Amino acid sequence: MSTRKVKVKFHSSGEIKKMASTTIPTLTSNAANNIRALSTLAASATASYDIDYSAAYGGWLHVIGTFGTVAATNGLQIDIFKYYGSTPTLATNAWQTWTIPGTASTTKDKDISLPNGKWSIKLTNLDGTNALTNVGITSDVITNQATT
Repeated sequence: MSTRKVKVKFHSSGEIKKMASTTIPTLTSNAANNIRALSTLAASATASYDIDYSAAYGGWLHVIGTFGTVAATNGLQIDIFKYYGSTPTLATNAWQTWTIPGTASTTKDKDISLPNGKWSIKLTNLDGTNALTNVGITSDVITNQATT
């Protein structure tokens, strides 16, 4: 026999009442590199990807890149832009920006949490001489799939 816990509160009359239900957010993990498959990002190149968390609480991005030879100016820049309004319209200025500094022959990554909404992720190779290899983006989504 299984048991189920139920939250209760005592009313001033002494009556026991069941408390309101609780929604429990659930993380849905996707396949690695489901937004951008591991691939090369050429010297000085950019690449942009849209992510829609409007039907979720938000999500997590995992950005990864492998540096080979690096110039004096290097790194993988990550710009996050928000879409706004009912159209929706892409914001002109980045909501957040991060730079993963390059180190020769090293794979580096960054985890970024994003709230509910529609987003554009722009990757920029700051090295004007050398490509980045194995650049990828994974998105995991936070939804509300369980109510107790």
